[in-house]
Amino acid sequence: MVVRTLTTLTRLLDILSLLAPDRRIQVFFTYDDQNTAILGSDIDAYLRNLEAHVITWDAARRSSFALAIAASENDRLAELNAPVLLVPHGLGFLKHYPGTTVVAGMDPARLVQDERVVPAAIALSHRDQRDQLRRSCPQAAPLSVVVGDPCLDRLLAFRHHARRHRKVLDSAGKHVVVLASTWGPESLFGRMADLPGRLVSELPADEFTVLLVLHPGVHAAHSTWRLRGWLSEATRSGVVLVPPHGEWRSVLTAASCVISDSGSLALYAAALDKPILLTGTSATSVPNSPIVALHSLAPRVDPDRPLRGQLEVAMGDHIPGMYADIVDRSANYQTRSAHRLRPLLYRLMNLAEPTDEAAFPPIPGFRADNPPVAAFVAGVDSTADGLGLSRYPAMSVGEPELSYRHVAAHVDHATVTELDGATVLYLSSGDTAIEETLSQWPRAEIAAMPGPGPSCQVWTRDGTALELRVDAPSVDPLLLASLVQVRRDQGRPLANVERIRVGSRTIDVHVQPLVQVR
Repeated sequence: MVVRTLTTLTRLLDILSLLAPDRRIQVFFTYDDQNTAILGSDIDAYLRNLEAHVITWDAARRSSFALAIAASENDRLAELNAPVLLVPHGLGFLKHYPGTTVVAGMDPARLVQDERVVPAAIALSHRDQRDQLRRSCPQAAPLSVVVGDPCLDRLLAFRHHARRHRKVLDSAGKHVVVLASTWGPESLFGRMADLPGRLVSELPADEFTVLLVLHPGVHAAHSTWRLRGWLSEATRSGVVLVPPHGEWRSVLTAASCVISDSGSLALYAAALDKPILLTGTSATSVPNSPIVALHSLAPRVDPDRPLRGQLEVAMGDHIPGMYADIVDRSANYQTRSAHRLRPLLYRLMNLAEPTDEAAFPPIPGFRADNPPVAAFVAGVDSTADGLGLSRYPAMSVGEPELSYRHVAAHVDHATVTELDGATVLYLSSGDTAIEETLSQWPRAEIAAMPGPGPSCQVWTRDGTALELRVDAPSVDPLLLASLVQVRRDQGRPLANVERIRVGSRTIDVHVQPLVQVR
């Protein structure tokens, strides 16, 4: 397996899953450390984490193999003593190399060496790409094989796992908004680096989850460490930065709406029939390609208007199947690429294909490890029927329209300034320093922590101890502390059963004294 970038590695691992059970096959990974990609940093670390056989490029050149699979034509594939299968590293061939009219993935200077076509076979996702290849490199076109897209087929095969993926994300009952950015100055992140922070600041935290998927090339160019720094305010407010290792598949499956650009993830979102908002087009996009067609149809993000309304319109106006024709132009043999690809692999290796059905494995769920949001502005949403409770990150842009506003801050994660101005203090489950915490922050009126099951334990400064319980496990129990604070501000006692609204959900809250020694 010839690895050039993390993106190519992810594609190769999809293909390798079709060969994984076959004990006749030993797999070696290699990368050309003398001919590295601009966006190929840390490949050695990713390969070490696989715990697979990794050999040097020199060792690969000196050896013979039954097959070499690559997802980039930019490696020195002609030096390998093996039939080479070249596969795309995205959903088709959507971009030109910057500053050229050469289609990325179809560079004739790389595909043909010494008047010989280097790959033994070139996998394509759609038959139209054969004409594209014929225009780019006529000698290579006869070696092309249309197999569909393995990554697309994994997404389609397991889209029924969307609910499970939302649950793993701790986002059951919420809208999951995914920001998906390719790399470069014309990407979503290149154009609108403040969009994740702006978006999370405008959305009530108990109704929306915001995740940011950055192309592995962005991580390679800037380092994940630096990205965490740039995004630190956004992640403190709830934005989840998805690692670059492939977890984006489960995140995209879970999405309620996707905001993207000219990268392949926009097309994958369209294939999953997600509501989409797009940023601007890219000068490197291949004319008349599916991604250009998608940009002509999907709504655009207007950075000068409030974002929540644009999201709600995109989700409300989405027509199921509206992107089907564009997706059909991206990949043939949808849901059947395993049946096309595995016979090709075994033919190239001159091995008998197993008799079992070729299939891709399920997509594992992604569990975010973000710390809790440090501080909220909370109160009653005046636009909701009944008592609508809402919380926004304390860094919110503008002033959320809330009655009985108060600040709720987590003692383990908030800044001193946030804690000093907080009316409600969140403690970690099992914390026993309740009196000490209220004494340390004299402006606070309430201390709260998660209790057993979906419950919130609340202590007030005047000595009242309560347990508030809901039958909706998807609700953050700490939200219920704001119910106590709102009733105190209203001068109304809590009823045994309170009814609140969280977004579109109506939830009954059962209130009882907490029998516990402070």
